[in-house]
Amino acid sequence: MRINKRGAVLFATLTAFIWGFSFLSIKVTVQVIPPMSLGLARFVVASLLLFMFFIIRRKMPRLVARDIPLMAGAGLVGVTLYFLGENNGILRLSASESSIIVGIIPVLTVLADRIFSGTRLSIPQSAGVILSALGVGLMVIESLRISPEPLGYLFMGIAALSWVAYAFMTKR
Repeated sequence: MRINKRGAVLFATLTAFIWGFSFLSIKVTVQVIPPMSLGLARFVVASLLLFMFFIIRRKMPRLVARDIPLMAGAGLVGVTLYFLGENNGILRLSASESSIIVGIIPVLTVLADRIFSGTRLSIPQSAGVILSALGVGLMVIESLRISPEPLGYLFMGIAALSWVAYAFMTKR
């Protein structure tokens, strides 16, 4: 299937729109469905949709035995641990606080890449990391002063760190 530039922009916009409502919809849903049940439900629905996609295309991906441990570990870290943190964090924090904390994932990924892979940061990247960390830090400190909910921040931190670990596990 070939998608032109306009189609690509449309799909990217649609993805951003859906993603933008993710935190709000989770916030509403965890008031009714327990966080881990919600995570399981999301995983089951996504798995069924992906399976149907492969059935329609009549092309199932081949599973290589040596990839199974990596896939299992990535699934545990990038799905189970991430949604455990995100859903429990959103239950305790506002949707906007949660999205800001998760928004630091690219910064954490850059820092982890620097620490574990030795990748050099440019001056603009370094400035971006510092500004982003300061911004999130100020937001968290102010929020804790107004409405202390450290467990929510801990859960969101677990979500962010698990996604960084997932990114490194699946990088190849």
